[in-house]
Amino acid sequence: MRVSLTVRVDALEAMAALGSIKERIKDMSPAMQRVASIMQSSVEKNFDAEGRPKWHPLHPLTIRDRMRQGYWPGKILHRTGALRASIAQYFDSRRAGVGTNLKYAAVHQYGELTSIKGRRALIPARPFLKLTDEEMGEITNVINDYLLGGLK
Repeated sequence: MRVSLTVRVDALEAMAALGSIKERIKDMSPAMQRVASIMQSSVEKNFDAEGRPKWHPLHPLTIRDRMRQGYWPGKILHRTGALRASIAQYFDSRRAGVGTNLKYAAVHQYGELTSIKGRRALIPARPFLKLTDEEMGEITNVINDYLLGGLK
């Protein structure tokens, strides 16, 4: 006895969905605007929490200098507020980000070995431009929602 089995797949619906995704990829500005907002919020949370995970504490000499200058008590990376205030978000049809144009920002983000008053000193990294795993998941969801038509 001979049995014949046929499996047929109608790919029209899948192809239509792919066509819709292809069109949405051309201009992802709505998603990128939301991603930039998530990133900006993350940086704000980093400053509020003094790092996530916590930044290295200020050196006692730094605290003493801040006291003398009238900037203590205060938060890490917030002597005048200029660094936090300089954080700006940007986005276009393909990218999103946050950043600052302050020259000293990189020292705080990555740390630096420097010379202070004739002595070598390490300024520890205190990464303020950082996303948590949860925020990365939120960004992934925003992009997926946009590509699948859920985010306008």
